[in-house]
Amino acid sequence: MVDFIRPNLLGSTKDFTNRFINPITNGQYSDSTALDVRLMKRRSHVLHRMLEGFVQRFDYSVLTPFLPPKHEYVIYLRMADIQIELYQKFLDDYRQPELFSNYHMLQMVWTHPKLLALYLKRAESKREKQKLKAEESRLLNDESNDTDCNSIGIIPILSMKLKSYRSIKIL
Repeated sequence: MVDFIRPNLLGSTKDFTNRFINPITNGQYSDSTALDVRLMKRRSHVLHRMLEGFVQRFDYSVLTPFLPPKHEYVIYLRMADIQIELYQKFLDDYRQPELFSNYHMLQMVWTHPKLLALYLKRAESKREKQKLKAEESRLLNDESNDTDCNSIGIIPILSMKLKSYRSIKIL
């Protein structure tokens, strides 16, 4: 950001690292010497003074007089029967502490089940490729231990559920 506004003010990356990053980092440890701490404070002060004129850290209140008021609309929609069933199936059969992956899967369910179908199709394709690579690797290395690539968890379960809906033409 600084290099965009004032090119080469802080020098090259190597110079900046040697002049500011390393001394500031070295002075932040609990076992740092008094000299390291003093050098850290000086370099921090020098860096702050160099950036003072054009790097400004203000909060949003500076912009509020110039921005139009924010309007927020919340629209509640009921899930379709297929979404409710997929959601319930996910909650019943697949509980893991992985918050973001669970959220991502459920987001696809409540947005549109077709997204989940596409995701499952890609995951199946990826799993097949991994299986082929593992088989190829096993044959090339002449190993007898087989890797199980089908233990992904909820993907096969939800995939079967979606296939049953596809057979009755809901999706």
